[in-house]
Amino acid sequence: MSYEMLHDYFDGRLAPDEAARFERALDADPQLRERLRELRELDAALETLPGYRAPADFTARVLEAARRRRTPLVLRIALPLAAAAALLLAVFLAEPKTEEPLDYGAPDYVWEADVETYGSLALTDMEDLILAELEAS
Repeated sequence: MSYEMLHDYFDGRLAPDEAARFERALDADPQLRERLRELRELDAALETLPGYRAPADFTARVLEAARRRRTPLVLRIALPLAAAAALLLAVFLAEPKTEEPLDYGAPDYVWEADVETYGSLALTDMEDLILAELEAS
């Protein structure tokens, strides 16, 4: 049985057939009986607390305060749209970063001995030219 059904039983909101089914479940389930007992104790304890009445105009004052503080619909829609537009504008208008090639201090040439030592080198776009020079020598 669910806690919702327990509360509905406690509050007397169950239909007679549902209440009878719940009472059969109470007879069979000691944990459910314990939860009902705790709920009854809590209700009794809450009844002992002093009661306070809200002023007669309390609801009207709260609603009026909410109306005064409510943000106009235009601002609730316009501000998020403006923020999104500004973000998109910043992304599309930002200058692309140009990356400078890294200089490792390597020479612009490759010695035949280096090719023999290191095997197949991953050469740049000058690969054909360098290989032709190596084969010619």
